[in-house]
Parts: sequence; C-alpha cells; structure tokens
Amino acid sequence: MVFAAAFPTELTEHADYFYTRKFPDEQVRAPWQRPLSEYHGEGHRRFYEVTVGEWWLLGLGHWAATMNDQRIEVDLAALRQAPKEPAR
Repeated sequence: MVFAAAFPTELTEHADYFYTRKFPDEQVRAPWQRPLSEYHGEGHRRFYEVTVGEWWLLGLGHWAATMNDQRIEVDLAALRQAPKEPAR
C-alpha cells in the first residue's frame, strides 16, 4: 500500500527542500521556483509525503521471454540501511 498526505503547515520547508534538490544552483532555480500560494488553498500544486509499505519489481527480462508476471519483493529494511562502502 502507498499512503499520501499533504503538508500545508510545513509548506515552506518542503518547497525549499524540493527546489534546492532539483535545482542546486540558485540562479537556475529562481525562474523555476513557484510561489507558495500555488501550493495551498485553491492552488493546483501540492507536496506529498509517500510512505511505502511494500515494493515490488517486475522482472522484465523474464516477462518479455515468457509473458509470465514474475515480481520480486524489495527488502525495505535493507533500503533503510546506510549504503556499504565499495571495496577498494
């Protein structure tokens, strides 16, 4: 299941996070950054937080060969761990 929820009270924080990540360079970001009024009330834009409870990958190679839907479950706990340093 995937649940989504809006965050009207934390709008400034989420907008700053989004635009800074998407456009790290301030000069590039400026023309793309939308006014906060577009994200609440009658505005048509929103920020959402999504909580994933289960995640599955479709084995496309197997499906292309057999047309048999074979999904592979993703270990969400493993994704929450810090990545391991590559061997040198």
